[in-house]
Amino acid sequence: MIELESGRPASEDDIQSLETEVGKPLPNDYREFINQFDGASSQNLVFDVPPDNSASIRWFIPVSDVLEQRQFLYLENPEILPVAEVECGNFVVMDLSNDGEILFWDHELHEPLVPIAPSFRSFLTQLKVFDPDSLPDAKVISVWIDPEFKKKLDEN
Repeated sequence: MIELESGRPASEDDIQSLETEVGKPLPNDYREFINQFDGASSQNLVFDVPPDNSASIRWFIPVSDVLEQRQFLYLENPEILPVAEVECGNFVVMDLSNDGEILFWDHELHEPLVPIAPSFRSFLTQLKVFDPDSLPDAKVISVWIDPEFKKKLDEN
């Protein structure tokens, strides 16, 4: 089971306002989630991004902020909505025109949408707690640190 922090139930007014704006109902599995965890955050949940990457959830976007956050995505399809912010300015989005399919939106790619899961519920089952021991051993040859920064580190 995943652990989420600081989530709260979404207001029915916010849900209906979003549905009215996009002209479609939100999928039931997403509604169930936001009725408990709207705006929840987690510092340690990761998921795989095909073909060979992974990403970490920063927070699940509150329903009341979805349309505001959407303007940063530069997407033509108004039925694609951001549902979670990922590190480095990327997003997990939901495509309402495709039965709520979950996609990864990467701001650095020409074709930024990568399929992740067929539904929000399926996406949630893919989330896992980040395990630092799963990282490959680093082979650091040398490191440079700014001397002024080092002084500040040493003071603490």
